[in-house]
Amino acid sequence: MANIYAPCICIRLPLWACFLIQLCNFAAASASTDTIIEGQRLGHSQTLTSSGQVFELQFFFLQNSTNSYLGIWYKKIEPRTFVWVGNRVQPLKGSSPYLTLKQGNLVIIDDRITYSVSDLSSAQNTRLTLLD
Repeated sequence: MANIYAPCICIRLPLWACFLIQLCNFAAASASTDTIIEGQRLGHSQTLTSSGQVFELQFFFLQNSTNSYLGIWYKKIEPRTFVWVGNRVQPLKGSSPYLTLKQGNLVIIDDRITYSVSDLSSAQNTRLTLLD
């Protein structure tokens, strides 16, 4: 007599394995980091968190405004207490700004314009780390 349940086991195992892999990818993507490297992007909904959980760096919006800013604040102090705002004079107007490192330079890109901080060096293996 043939086993009619054997095909079901073969189908369920790959689906379960795919679910587990996706769950691991989600956990890794949502875990905070303190460093980005050349070519990585820090998007408007992502955060750099210093290793000691003292500071956070993220794009933010002011109340009643569509302008976005890149800022650093104390992670565990409420209300949010800013210690640095990178583009205070020139707020971003785009809806999806991101921060990246290109050719050793810190670059902020939104929908229409690019802001760059350059040291004119030819540094290799550049990384940005948020320290405590």
